Amino acid sequence: MRLMKAIALCLLLPAAGFAAKHAKAPPAGPKPLEEGEYARVLKVAGPVSIRALGHQGFTPADTGASLIPGDELKTGPGGIAQVELGDGAVLVVGGRSDVVLGGEADDALMQFKMGEWLLGVFHELPKGRRLRVATPQAVAVLRGTLCWGKTDPRETQAAAIEHEVEVAAAGKTITLKPGQLSRIPSGQPPASPVAFAVPAETVDGLRIEGSLGGLEGLFPKPK
Repeated sequence: MRLMKAIALCLLLPAAGFAAKHAKAPPAGPKPLEEGEYARVLKVAGPVSIRALGHQGFTPADTGASLIPGDELKTGPGGIAQVELGDGAVLVVGGRSDVVLGGEADDALMQFKMGEWLLGVFHELPKGRRLRVATPQAVAVLRGTLCWGKTDPRETQAAAIEHEVEVAAAGKTITLKPGQLSRIPSGQPPASPVAFAVPAETVDGLRIEGSLGGLEGLFPKPK
């Protein structure tokens, strides 16, 4: 899939900090994928369809369907898809989104043409493992955290929900602390971080039967 000029958006997690915070009560994630399985549809709601690799048309997405690199997932207005990835990660795709799955099971790449996502992993990824999200403006590398973002033809927005997020673009790198957001316009460096909390209505709009595919357990507890 062709992307616009590369901008790096790196989501990095200090291993010790993550382990210490979650050692006592790690959130319960979905059932692990089978060996060699790339991804699996956990739940869908509303209009969600898949175009399988090598096929011309889209077909309705079914819960439990296995996905392989090259499959394309599209949601219509009000559609939601919750997808399990390798290494205990979950991708929640919001309405009016279009994403092509790529990479390998241990180096997944979600290529968003447009739309909204919530991406989290329930534990520190093994050394050398990563999860990536590509948009027309950015490439995100996830190593164990929780982030939210959305993209359209003009810009990508990325927010750190838990742990720091490094954002690099056009020769400039910034670090987002938890509770900060940066906007990355097409062809521009990331804007300075601003205080941001993902609105409750946005989070609720990604739920299916009250669930975020298990990611609700990764959100910081209210103080």
